[in-house]
Amino acid sequence: MKKKRTWFWKIFWILTLLAMAGICVALSLLWQYLEQYQAALPTNLADRVLQAYQQGRTEELISYSSLLPESLRDPDDFRAYLKESVATDELFYYEVSTSKDTDKIYEIRTKKQKIARMTLSPTGNQMPGGFTEYAVAQLEEYPLYSYSFTVPSSVRLLLNGKPLDEKYRTGQQEIGKPFTELDTHYTVDTYEIEDLFYLTDVKAETDEGVVAAVEWDKPAHTVTCTIAPTAELQEQVQQFAQTFLKPYMVFATQYYGPRKPVLALLYPGSRFEELVKEYRNNWGHEYTKDRYEGLEISPVTVYSGQDFECRVTVDYIITVGRKEKSFPFDQVFYITNRNGEMQLLSMLPPAQEETPPENPEDPDAAENSAADTGAPET
Repeated sequence: MKKKRTWFWKIFWILTLLAMAGICVALSLLWQYLEQYQAALPTNLADRVLQAYQQGRTEELISYSSLLPESLRDPDDFRAYLKESVATDELFYYEVSTSKDTDKIYEIRTKKQKIARMTLSPTGNQMPGGFTEYAVAQLEEYPLYSYSFTVPSSVRLLLNGKPLDEKYRTGQQEIGKPFTELDTHYTVDTYEIEDLFYLTDVKAETDEGVVAAVEWDKPAHTVTCTIAPTAELQEQVQQFAQTFLKPYMVFATQYYGPRKPVLALLYPGSRFEELVKEYRNNWGHEYTKDRYEGLEISPVTVYSGQDFECRVTVDYIITVGRKEKSFPFDQVFYITNRNGEMQLLSMLPPAQEETPPENPEDPDAAENSAADTGAPET
């Protein structure tokens, strides 16, 4: 009997110890599971945000990001941005650091580009089971590229319906310098937007309400703006350029060619007019036959309602005796209608906006210059 009791207690304690060991193992496994479950809570939330990008749930993404610019606040615009700019099927995330023990910071990206930075923080609320609840504290989109703008200073550029902010201006360049002779300065501004911005619409107009032409290169993310001439103005300026060209080429190449037809088309009192008056074209040729080959007049550049520019290129060919002589001509015409009619203010070679030197005294040098440009240097 005593022996049976001894075995009973031995078995009892063995089973008790085994049960306690099993309970300890179970508690340990449960604790590990609970730790893993708690650790998985921010990861599960990060998964949800990633899926919002992949599935285009832009309303949800907008609710996470207080720093999102106005250009992406519209869910449709944000969805278009993702479609055009983000390879959503290649997105993944990884933890980059912790700003403090409880915050989790992730980068969302593809192999080639960063898309967003996400910060998850505890809300302070306890979930059932005592787990710490996490929420998206901040979702900050990264800029994928910068936008560049070139805009005449007299033009107001509207991006997504709002004026381009002056804080983005990076430079200003003077253009149409010949018009400074008339105390008028024209400039072009350059802008760069390097923070996150999504461009959905571009419009431009002058202070007078004239609609400006916009060249928007979407792949290059550049916008170039010019004041667009009306079809009527384009024709008027180009017709004037052609009207001026013919008497001027005769004056420039014929021996003592007639000066008055040229002067009648010049802006009175201009430096160019004075140079034409002083020029002695006694090197020119005696000829009666001439022709124009390859005449091209570029589209008109409009500086304002009264000042314009166009480029004229042509081969002017004359017959001298039995020989032909060619004068290649390539000049930019600066034209104004300040007196109520088209008049030439100045004429310069392309990419040059300085007053050229006066005509050399040497007749041979003058003819060589004429051979280069189709006109004496003025």
